[in-house]
Amino acid sequence: MIVLTAATPWELRPLQSLGVPVWETGVGPVKTKSALENQSPPPPGSIVISAGFAGALQPGLLSGDIIMDPLEGPIELAVGARELAESSKIPFHMGKIHSVNRVITAHGAKRELGESLRAAAVDMETAAIRSWCQKNKATALAIRVILDEIDDPLPEGMPEDTSVLAGARYALSRPSQIPLLISLGLRQRRAMRTLVRFLQAYLPAIPHMNEQPDAEET
Repeated sequence: MIVLTAATPWELRPLQSLGVPVWETGVGPVKTKSALENQSPPPPGSIVISAGFAGALQPGLLSGDIIMDPLEGPIELAVGARELAESSKIPFHMGKIHSVNRVITAHGAKRELGESLRAAAVDMETAAIRSWCQKNKATALAIRVILDEIDDPLPEGMPEDTSVLAGARYALSRPSQIPLLISLGLRQRRAMRTLVRFLQAYLPAIPHMNEQPDAEET
């Protein structure tokens, strides 16, 4: 069984076209842990993929690039992902995805975090997903798409509530942030299209990546 997770409706809806279960976790580790605890554990050997957006912590990771953290997954799944991305001409990076408790908006903070942790990207859910998978004997992978680059500013004080009403209230209370919100929305759509395109090719290939070639007859 293969399951995808998504933190927000904007990540969830495009992923639902891929033909596998998609669990909405909410934003951040607390909501993610709660959402997963309400799910029935998948069958042993299942793969749970932390999907959605990530922020770059290193130069050279551009908005729309795929970043994969194999966590404890089989090396074949990582090698196969890289080969598939290269053949599909999709920008692809392998590296650590570090999870935080809140959105990083301070200027230079992402660069400092990347240098201190030697991590490639940041999100808010993968660590909680990994912990849940370890307890439930599932394989965790993180496959995300870069939304904001290392020095890109993000809107300050964004609410964790992902409803339209919460977004409208935020925009009305902080009109100076509206240009950033518009720019972010445009990048979200482009980035998710790339992630969906990659996963459309990758998910059906997963069952074959662990298969060992038959020994040659002598």
